[in-house]
Amino acid sequence: MPLKKIAKIVGDAQRDAALARRTSNDPEFQKKVQKDRRGTLSRYATVKAALRDRERIEKAKAKKKGTD
Repeated sequence: MPLKKIAKIVGDAQRDAALARRTSNDPEFQKKVQKDRRGTLSRYATVKAALRDRERIEKAKAKKKGTD
């Protein structure tokens, strides 16, 4: 894995952790999470990356399943 990619992942994780620490006890944030978990958490870069990876994996599985 290229060094730039690793640095970006670490930087995103640090930024997201700081944001999570600031907002975790916020009652409004908790309400938003309960109402729309995916939408609220998608403001975190690491969550966005995980969702992209999940979609990519699902597409690859569907493509593989379709060719069998």
